[in-house]
Amino acid sequence: MLKTEVELIESLKTINAKQFDFLISSQEESEKGAKSILTSTENVDLTRLDHVLGESLVDQNDDLAIASELAVIALYKKVELYCKRVVFLALSLDDKSKRSIYQLNNFKKILVSKGIVLEEIPDFMAYLELRILNNCIKHKSFISKSEDLHRVFDWPVGKIQATDLQKKYFALQNPVANFTLGLKNILQKKV
Repeated sequence: MLKTEVELIESLKTINAKQFDFLISSQEESEKGAKSILTSTENVDLTRLDHVLGESLVDQNDDLAIASELAVIALYKKVELYCKRVVFLALSLDDKSKRSIYQLNNFKKILVSKGIVLEEIPDFMAYLELRILNNCIKHKSFISKSEDLHRVFDWPVGKIQATDLQKKYFALQNPVANFTLGLKNILQKKV
């Protein structure tokens, strides 16, 4: 395995092995194709070799980008599910409120009705950045000047880079965990 793959595997421990294997399978197929061309006793078609090796490099970059995106999405999903479970366990909600809680404004309204202001929980901004980043990845992977990621969190305008996602994934883990624990502690005091 390449050094970057080893680093990536170590950095993405929250993604299960089956998901990660899927991400790198196309790269492995490209490498097998290149090896078969190199070890062939037939005349080697250098154009084909260039194409296979080129695909391998492109796939590596694609794999890194996809894995980085999935890591951020997985982190947000875990945080979202944890927050919702805590709220469901702590508060008696009707079915309509349970369905609407997945929208941030409704989530805020439900908490405000119980005397909790989401923005006052420590590290709320880390949660908000992760939420907006998750939505941006899922819907377009591009940041415009008008986006909150650019205006509020100073993300560069343009395509989201895999290296930026990796850095942000690691940078947000602890603050977001702190936010979820803060929400749980506040809810426990209210109940």
